[in-house]
Amino acid sequence: MELQSIYCLSVLAQMKGEDRIISYAYAVNCLCVLTLVHTNRYDQIRIISFRKANQKEADFYFAWLANEWHES
Repeated sequence: MELQSIYCLSVLAQMKGEDRIISYAYAVNCLCVLTLVHTNRYDQIRIISFRKANQKEADFYFAWLANEWHES
């Protein structure tokens, strides 16, 4: 599972003893960066959080977009 955008940044993180995927993407219709946190449990995807990114997350996303993003 991932946000449907070529401008999506997904990062693997270890939180509360489990692997989680944190995805960031810009939502044009909202004019903001969204953050999705999810994990796989018992062979099912579990969404932990889906929200507007805070300023630190948005800055991280825009820095990645400006410096590291490459069209695939």
